[in-house]
Amino acid sequence: MMKNEIIRQTESGFHVEGYPDAIKLVRLDGHKARQVAHYALHRSDFQFALHCLDSINAAANPVMQEALWQSAIVHFIKCFKGASARTTSLDRRVIFKHNAPALAAFKYFDDLRDKHTIHDENSYTQSIPCAAINGGGKAYKVERIFALSLTGVTLEQSNFNNLHLLVTQALSWLESKFNDMCDDLTKDLEREPLETLLARDQVTSTAPQLSEIGERRKGF
Repeated sequence: MMKNEIIRQTESGFHVEGYPDAIKLVRLDGHKARQVAHYALHRSDFQFALHCLDSINAAANPVMQEALWQSAIVHFIKCFKGASARTTSLDRRVIFKHNAPALAAFKYFDDLRDKHTIHDENSYTQSIPCAAINGGGKAYKVERIFALSLTGVTLEQSNFNNLHLLVTQALSWLESKFNDMCDDLTKDLEREPLETLLARDQVTSTAPQLSEIGERRKGF
């Protein structure tokens, strides 16, 4: 079962709760280990997207609702985009195969993210320069210059339902793959002597620094 473990930091490293016989949390490497790490990141994005969607109805105002809606779209779609630091990106054609409506819905949100939410490129956002002209009788003809700003509404019930279904299905698929990969890794590790396993590096981590904000994350 893919679940969120409770891990606390100790003087010697990290300790995972619920496993009293575990004496050391060791770092894994290799292709399978990297896949597990990347699957876990995708899971966090999918879970966050669902939390955003489930919080929309309880949001205090339309601005909060729209912010949650856009955040859900961004965190869902980014799992399917190639990234140098997260090399195991997901493939919509694999997860939603033989499901034409799901693939069509995915394309809609992919385009919405790329051409509207992240980059302002399509007609869902418009700004029309205008001049208000009076009918005469004044010393001037132009009352005011302004821009008529228009934004297409995408947070509607059918879109909400489609995105919720897409995220839920993708998360279910991901959990299955994650569990299978963990089973494979477990079998690999069980073949190693206990001394070799305990000789692996202890899991450690450092807090991100301000100087790293523009740097690519190092691989797992």
